Amino acid sequence: MKRPGYYITLLYFFFSFCVPAQNTDSLLTLAGKATTDSAKVELLAQASESIHNDERLITITRQVLELCEKNIPTAKGSLLKYFKRERAVATHGYGVGMENSGKIEEALKYYFKAIKLHEENGSTASVANCYNSLGNFYNSQQEYPSAEKFYAKSIGLYASLGDSAEIGHVLCSVAALQYNLGDKPKALRTLKLSERLLRKYKSDDILISALSNIGAIYQTMDKPDSAILYHHAALQVNEKIGDKSGQVISYANIAGCYLKKKDPEKALNYALTAHTKALELGFPELVKRTSSVLYKINQEKGNFKEALTYYKLLIQMRDSISNEENTKNAVKAEMNYEFEKKEAAAKLEQEKKEAVAEAEKKKQGIILLAISGFGLLVLAFAIFAYRSFLQKKKANVAISEQKHIIEEKQKEILDSIHYAKRIQQTLMPTEKQLEKVLNSLRKGKT
Repeated sequence: MKRPGYYITLLYFFFSFCVPAQNTDSLLTLAGKATTDSAKVELLAQASESIHNDERLITITRQVLELCEKNIPTAKGSLLKYFKRERAVATHGYGVGMENSGKIEEALKYYFKAIKLHEENGSTASVANCYNSLGNFYNSQQEYPSAEKFYAKSIGLYASLGDSAEIGHVLCSVAALQYNLGDKPKALRTLKLSERLLRKYKSDDILISALSNIGAIYQTMDKPDSAILYHHAALQVNEKIGDKSGQVISYANIAGCYLKKKDPEKALNYALTAHTKALELGFPELVKRTSSVLYKINQEKGNFKEALTYYKLLIQMRDSISNEENTKNAVKAEMNYEFEKKEAAAKLEQEKKEAVAEAEKKKQGIILLAISGFGLLVLAFAIFAYRSFLQKKKANVAISEQKHIIEEKQKEILDSIHYAKRIQQTLMPTEKQLEKVLNSLRKGKT
């Protein structure tokens, strides 16, 4: 699910304003009453869509991050994917809030963290969105080569997805870079290419930005007729989508063009329409803008009393905005204190977990070492026993062979004795023969 609210690129070198969405407070109220964390995250994420340049963006995205981090360790299946996706989106939004608050290092940290999370989730389109935000960031810091690099990366990823509407979105940002580099004709060509893509794919919210910025460039080039043409086109799209704040800005832009054309009557008509709508909305930034235009028109017409009235209202709105900013800064300081406390506690808890994990790792290492040592001893004993067995077997074989040799020798000796005995018996006369011979000898003597 794409959260377009803080992805929309309005070219800040022409106009910048902050208009709270009318349903933001009701969404936050519903989020407070939600009974599940997933429902609360969804409502908070919807509320964040309509907030730009507002400290509430930081507060809301921080809440989303805390809820996601709480649930990710235990969530499973589609719910786990949901919390991971919303964590990545909120991380990007938090980076936007940090940038708007002037916390440059924090903004970069969260932008790159968001890219990593989106890559882990396999969301190429969201990574491309982050690259566009990084391009805008470096553009605002006047680091133009870095801005160009990230815009190119963003367009490359969208091209790989075949998403021409989002390429049109990024081209609005590229035109801002070209304008800042002083190349107005090139910025115009880029914006007109963006306009064609955005019209084709019906991306009306970004189309308004492209049309308004084309008109603004023509205005700076002293071509008020061309500027009026494009501001009217932007007004038509604002009326089509029901964007009342955008209508105020379009009417004020047209009034400024007619003032440049030295046609204060037409300028006054458009400016009064813008001012009436701004008062109906009740947004100080818009009232300040229209009061400024009316002040200049009445000065041009010589209506100094009316001019003074609008100048006073202009100052009043400026002070009102300043007071709002002071209140926001106080709330912000309190929120930062609470957040830092939570971060410190989370860091301490993480350190404890890491210490336990390290101790467990060492324990496992000792156990593994002991098992390995015992295994080596067993192996050494087995080798020794086997070697002894082989030696014993070898000795037994040697003894057996010696015994066999002895037995063979003994047999040979016995055989020789028996053989000699047989010869002896064959050669020597028997006792009867001797006795016969002896008897013969005795008879001869007698």
